[in-house]
Amino acid sequence: MSLPMNGGIKVVFASTSEIYGKNTELPFSETSDRVYGAPSIHRWCYATAKSIDEHLCFAYAETGLPVTVLRYFNAYGPGQTNSRYGMVVPPVYSSGAGGRRTPGIWRRHAIPLLYLY
Repeated sequence: MSLPMNGGIKVVFASTSEIYGKNTELPFSETSDRVYGAPSIHRWCYATAKSIDEHLCFAYAETGLPVTVLRYFNAYGPGQTNSRYGMVVPPVYSSGAGGRRTPGIWRRHAIPLLYLY
């Protein structure tokens, strides 16, 4: 982080919605408690790692580095594997393909996503 700090470069950190964990308090808030599961579950190890990264970003921000943290929900792009975990876009998309319709999804709701390529 010394390069952006000394060069006046803004930092944008790509975090994750997994930061919010299993918290049932909705809507999510920046001040909500984090509730994670067992450390043997990969999902929570990923959330913990991203949490540490965010803390580092916020520490640098306190020293004057302009930092923005984005917590993505539903990121999707080429090369993404299909799995049961955290996959919202592919099942919704495929359920509407081939003449099948998902009631309500296509007519009434927009699914916010970030397409990465």
